[in-house]
Amino acid sequence: MRQALGAQAEALPAGGSPARLWLTEPSPGERVVVKVLYGRDGIVDGHDLDSFVLKPQQIRAVHRRLPVLSPHYVRTIGEWRGPGWAAYAMPYHAGEPLTVLLDRPDADLPAFTERLRTILRPLSEHGYAADRQPAPPDHFGTTHVDRLRRRLPLLAQHLDPALFTADRVTVNGRSCRTVPRLIDALADDRLARLMRPGRLSFPLHGDLILGNLLVDADRFLVLDPRGTLQPWDPVYDLAKSLFSLTVFEQAIAGGFVVRRSTGSLDEPRYEVSLRAGRATYLTAAAQFVPLLEGLPFAAELDRDDPDWRTRLLVVHAVHCLAEAACRLSDRKHREYGDVHGWDACRMLATGLCLVALMLLEELVSTGASVTARTHLGWLGPELVRTAGPHSA
Repeated sequence: MRQALGAQAEALPAGGSPARLWLTEPSPGERVVVKVLYGRDGIVDGHDLDSFVLKPQQIRAVHRRLPVLSPHYVRTIGEWRGPGWAAYAMPYHAGEPLTVLLDRPDADLPAFTERLRTILRPLSEHGYAADRQPAPPDHFGTTHVDRLRRRLPLLAQHLDPALFTADRVTVNGRSCRTVPRLIDALADDRLARLMRPGRLSFPLHGDLILGNLLVDADRFLVLDPRGTLQPWDPVYDLAKSLFSLTVFEQAIAGGFVVRRSTGSLDEPRYEVSLRAGRATYLTAAAQFVPLLEGLPFAAELDRDDPDWRTRLLVVHAVHCLAEAACRLSDRKHREYGDVHGWDACRMLATGLCLVALMLLEELVSTGASVTARTHLGWLGPELVRTAGPHSA
């Protein structure tokens, strides 16, 4: 690994995991990025070394099995492992995250939507559609409910105890069950049967947040897969992309404003909004399902997996709660005004948890019988507000 890092290495901004990125030039004109992860306590599954060391294997499987997508997928050029750490190297690629089109002062929503369509079409047609396998009956429970239960102790250890021990809490005026009760509700047999995928597909990615899509002119590059070789539910990935638009990208960039008070019946009350929310992201999120429905792959899903739209909304909400634990696992230094360090990690986790409670409460209380338009439509007015003084 020393040879890959070279004499000098420049730290790069890393994403949402505890791994660190280094840019180096081992030979003149050759730029290489090395990603390194050190194991420690408090790292959630998906951030752990076991997943990390599978990333190069998953990348090689994509290039081996999906030749049409190979030019659009990151490559590895070296990997290493030692006691308590692992690393792999990849060529440096110029470009910008796809979401840069929404971040500009003159955000170009039509251009963003069209670019996203031109990326998701080949990923779905030549990636997820490359394999079809039946899902086990307990897929939703083992993939999603169990994941939340594994992460529950980390959340309960560091966040407001009322979110886990109270009878109910109020979030932005909405009465919600607490985290453990909502997780138990997701395990309901009827909901689990509804949430079973009609098919599993090739493990193209596993963590398709839009920040993992790099664009440069008319080219795109897929970065940083989850680290899995198992058949995968494409709706898992598509829900991660939707989560990027509704909450994740804006939360990581600007943080949340969170306020806590006590109601007249001593029921904990919370207010949550994005500190620097932009309505353009939520408008893009509202157009996400219609965009998917316009892809040829949607016809396959409608045939094999008719409940995919409902599962997309539920998994989107599950991602929001699961990601709250990831913010406590990452522990990367971030600053949001006067909130920084570990307080910033807790603030991000609290904000994501509160948004997840609102999303999950509506889905659970209606038996997931809501449309994307109605379920996501209220997020904009709730989250994109003028931020005042905060509290954690």
